[in-house]
Amino acid sequence: MKKYQTEQKKRLIAFLAENENRQFSAEELSVLLEKEGDDAGKTPGKSTVYRLVSELTEEGMLRRFPRSEGSGWTYQYHRVSDCMGHLHLKCEKCGTLLHLECGMSKELLAHIESEHGFLVDNQKTVLFGLCAACRSAESKTKAACRCRH
Repeated sequence: MKKYQTEQKKRLIAFLAENENRQFSAEELSVLLEKEGDDAGKTPGKSTVYRLVSELTEEGMLRRFPRSEGSGWTYQYHRVSDCMGHLHLKCEKCGTLLHLECGMSKELLAHIESEHGFLVDNQKTVLFGLCAACRSAESKTKAACRCRH
């Protein structure tokens, strides 16, 4: 069955593609799209966003990740060929998702499989921490503070 490309779906996909290195919950997507607004009725409502997120995840256009807080999911635009064979790093402060595409990622995955007999599902594996920009901003804030840490 062919899926229709409604204006709301096109708008959601365009927003996600513009923010491809970020993850959003369905609720966050709904709020952000509402804030952007438009004159032509292209902004999907909350229930439409939830339905489209589910549909786009099934189609493989979105990837689903567990939230760092432990409940619920976040979603990220996904070009199918871009995320195979490497791990992902997610900044807990700004939400940026980085693709760890260096050789060390592949080596680590291979080591875990060969030495520990465990095959990591890298499509679902995300390492959480702070990106360089957020760490730098945090360091500047601490340096400006005159209190004792």
